[in-house]
Amino acid sequence: MALTLAEELEVPPERLDAVLLAVSELTTNVLVHTEHRPTVTLRGGDGRVRVEVHDGDARPPQLLPLDPRVPGGNGLRLVDAYTDAWGVELLPGDGKVVWFTCTVRQG
Repeated sequence: MALTLAEELEVPPERLDAVLLAVSELTTNVLVHTEHRPTVTLRGGDGRVRVEVHDGDARPPQLLPLDPRVPGGNGLRLVDAYTDAWGVELLPGDGKVVWFTCTVRQG
């Protein structure tokens, strides 16, 4: 689904992997750390893509300290490294949206 939407937004191949990796990490966080199913929204314009991952759990994700002895726990670190910006919007009574933006075309 995310691949189809990214292609519809004409995300160039050199940025497609970063967008899909970040979508994968955020949706995996929802599936592993909550009892909810994620809803993914992609929007494009002005050479940028904004992706929002909504779930019904109000707890914000946490960027964990890097610990090479512990497998996993680096999803948000990858999102931070491969996107321009990311954040969390708490939705009272409706969970949260974790979002990121990526520049896909220089304008």
